[in-house]
Amino acid sequence: MNAYPSRRPTGGMIDRDRVIPFQFNGRHYKGYPGDTLASALLANGVRVVARSFKYHRPRGIVGAGFEEPNALVQLQGESEEPNVLATCLPLTDHLHAKSQNCWPGPRFDLGSVNDWMSRLIPAGFYYKTFMWRPWNSYARVIRKAAGLGQIPKTTESEFYEKRYHHCDILIVGAGPSGLAAALVAGESGARVLFVDDQSQPGGRLLSEPAQIDGQSAVEWAQRITAEVDRRSNVRRLANSTVAGYYDHNMLTVIERNPEQSWLRERFWRVRAQQVIIATGAVERPLVFPNNDRPGMMLVSAASTYVHRFAVNLGRQIVITTNNNSAYQAAFDLVEAGQNIHAIVDTRQTIDYELLKRSADQGIEVLSASGISAVHGRSSVHGVEVVSLADTSQVSRLACDVVCYSGGWNPLVHLHSHSGAKPVYDPRLACFVPGESVQSSFCAGAVRGVFDLKGCLHEGLAVGRRSVEALGLRPMMPRQPDASDTPELQIEPIWEIPTTSRAKAFVDFQNDVTSSDLKLAVRENYASVEHAKRYTTAGMATDQGKISNTNVIGL
Repeated sequence: MNAYPSRRPTGGMIDRDRVIPFQFNGRHYKGYPGDTLASALLANGVRVVARSFKYHRPRGIVGAGFEEPNALVQLQGESEEPNVLATCLPLTDHLHAKSQNCWPGPRFDLGSVNDWMSRLIPAGFYYKTFMWRPWNSYARVIRKAAGLGQIPKTTESEFYEKRYHHCDILIVGAGPSGLAAALVAGESGARVLFVDDQSQPGGRLLSEPAQIDGQSAVEWAQRITAEVDRRSNVRRLANSTVAGYYDHNMLTVIERNPEQSWLRERFWRVRAQQVIIATGAVERPLVFPNNDRPGMMLVSAASTYVHRFAVNLGRQIVITTNNNSAYQAAFDLVEAGQNIHAIVDTRQTIDYELLKRSADQGIEVLSASGISAVHGRSSVHGVEVVSLADTSQVSRLACDVVCYSGGWNPLVHLHSHSGAKPVYDPRLACFVPGESVQSSFCAGAVRGVFDLKGCLHEGLAVGRRSVEALGLRPMMPRQPDASDTPELQIEPIWEIPTTSRAKAFVDFQNDVTSSDLKLAVRENYASVEHAKRYTTAGMATDQGKISNTNVIGL
C-alpha cells in the first residue's frame, strides 16, 4: 500500500457520486463507476499486482490498455476466468479478483527463488538440460510450472452467440482518425459498421487535455459520436475487438458484454466492401537495468491514469525518453498537479522551445543521459542517471515513479493479417503499413502520423476515398482545428549502455532480457524468427505489443 493520496480531488471521467466496493487478493477496496480494475488499484495505492512468469519478480501496472504485459488477474465468484487484463476490466460491484503466478501472494512469493538462481536458467536452458532418460520426470514438473492462471472449476452459465453481417465500410478504431472517417462515411449514406475496443469512443483523446475546434478533445469526441449515432446507416460496436482479417474482406469481431444482459459475448463474421484501419499505436519502453520494477509505466499510460481516471501517480516522477512526445505529456501532467522531478533524455540535441517550456514549469532536463540503475524492489525509491557521453559521470535522482517513452509501435497487426507487409520507417523508428493487398485504407497513428491535426486530416481523407470507391458522393465536413503537437524527432536507442549486471527486460511477460537475446545471437540464432522462439520474446498473451520492435532493434 501507498500512504500518498492516490486520487485527485477533481477531474477524470469517473462518477464520484457512487462508490463501488471490490476485492483484490482478499482485501477490500473502493472505486468509482468509470474505473477499470487497474485504475482503481492504483488509486488505492496498490503497486504490486502480479509476479512475472519465469523469475517471479514483483510487477506493477505498465500500460493502460490491451498492451499491458503484467496485470493479468484471475476473476473469482460466479464467473471464474483466468488471464483477464486489469487495464481492460471495467470495475463492477463486488468484483473479486486475485493475482496469478504467485504463492502465497504477490507481496511475498516463494517462486522468487528463481530470480536468485537465474544464472542457471538462461534462455533455452530446457533444450540443454531436460534430456535423456529423466525426461518424463522433467515433463511433469515443467507442465505444473507452465501456464498462467487456473482453469475454472465451475460450469459457465452465460451464453454466447454468433452473427453474420454485411456492410459497405468497416471502420476499426474510434480514435480521432476513426471518428473523422465515420463522420464522412455516415454523412455520405454508406452502410457503416464502426468498431472500437473501448466502452467510450475517443481513443487517445480520452487521455490528454487537447483542444479541437475550441472545445476539449473529450467534448469533441462526444459530439462527433452523437452525430454518428443519430444516423440509421451506422452501427457502432463498443467493447469489441476485430480479431482477424481474412480473404475477400472478411473480418471477425468479438463483442464483449452486448446490450442483452443474458449474453456474455457475440462473435461476428463481417463482410465489408471497404475497410478503414485506424487502430492507432502503442508506446514502447526503454531498455535499462531493472526497468520492470513496480512504479514504472509508459508515459502514455501515466497520462491516461491522471487525466481519464484522476489518479495521483506519486510524489516525484522521473520521465525518460528518446523523443518529443514525452515532453507534451510531461507539461500536461504538471498542469494536472503531478510533480515531474526531471526528464532524462537520451538525445544530445533537444528542441529549444521544449527546453524553455520545461524550465518555465520547473522541470530539470538531463540531455544525452539514460537511467543506469533503479533502486527498490517492490517499489521505486530512486534512479541513477549516467551520461551517455561519459559513462563515469553518474548522478542519483529521488523518485517513486518512473515513466518511459522509447517511441511508438503502430498497430499494424490487422493490416499484416490481410496479407500485406509492414515496412520499417527509419525516420520514425517503427514499422508502418506497406501497400494494401485488399480493399482497405490505413489512417492516423497506425500509419505513423502521430500529431493530432494529421490524424484528423487522415481520417477525413480515407473516409472520402472509401466512399468514392463505393461510387457514392462524399459529404465532407470542415477540417477540424486542433492543438499543435511537437514533431516526434525520435533517436532510437535500443539499450542504455551500462556495466550493471542487473537484468534489463525487453519482454516483461515472458521475462526475456537483453542478455537473453545476446545469448541467442551467440548461439547462432541471429534470425529474428529463431531468436523469438529460442527466447520466447513476443510469444506471451500480449504478443509483444510493446516489446517486439525493441527485440528486433537489439
